Amino acid sequence: MPNVKPKQTKSKQTEAEISPTPIDKRFEKLVKTVEKENPGFLAVFAGEFRYPIKQTPIEIAIAQTRKLNLLEEFILRATTDFNPPPTLKELSKVLGLDTIFVQNAIAHLSNLGHISIDDSELIHITPQGKDCYEQGIISEEPEYQTIYAITEPLEKKISLHQTALEIKTPELPNLEDIISLKVRIPKLSNLKVKKVQQLIEDSGLEINQNEDERMITHVKVTGKSQVLWKPLLILVLSSEALENKIVQVRHDKYIYNQFSDLLANTEKMNNLINQASSISS
Repeated sequence: MPNVKPKQTKSKQTEAEISPTPIDKRFEKLVKTVEKENPGFLAVFAGEFRYPIKQTPIEIAIAQTRKLNLLEEFILRATTDFNPPPTLKELSKVLGLDTIFVQNAIAHLSNLGHISIDDSELIHITPQGKDCYEQGIISEEPEYQTIYAITEPLEKKISLHQTALEIKTPELPNLEDIISLKVRIPKLSNLKVKKVQQLIEDSGLEINQNEDERMITHVKVTGKSQVLWKPLLILVLSSEALENKIVQVRHDKYIYNQFSDLLANTEKMNNLINQASSISS
């Protein structure tokens, strides 16, 4: 009876334990690059998912600005210093100017929303007027423009775009089916003018404004948020000894470091790989 060598079951089991999870062929070139950047690590998973971001229309008012003239400055100062607030006749008397001249200045400030006049003809300064007086500038009738705020849960950030992004739903597994993305992002309705001005600068928007002559004076959310889908690549590398792992969450060349660190948790990462494999199968 011929001798039959026993099957090498142990080596096969070892091979099964370290065999890689299927890697999307579209990313093989990137995988090789990342492996070279991390000696001793091999990719065990590379797959693309979609995750939700939101797009919201925002209306901004951009107004021409100039320095307050002496009469406007006096009127605004009088509305804060006089107690009770002054009337047209009182201001004209104090200034020694013709009533019609002062009345025209008051009407202009009122039309711009910087002051208001009650039933007793008392002149009151508005919050907008206080800002105007404190800054020493006046905002003329504004022009309105719609921009779009994009909120990204992974980065906990808001970016602005001048045109709406196209709404597409890529045929990819939903990342939210695997791991919760419930992240608090500041409400857009709470955005202040100064914050929007900073976001415009950070986003590189070409809003037609000159710091010396034009400024944003008003911000308002004008519509409901729409869900957009952004593709993300999740790349997992493991050391040859299977003791250490590297996780990268990527969009193009950008790496989401914070979320990558979150997924580096072994339990979450294994859950991701296992569920992703079942979804793709």
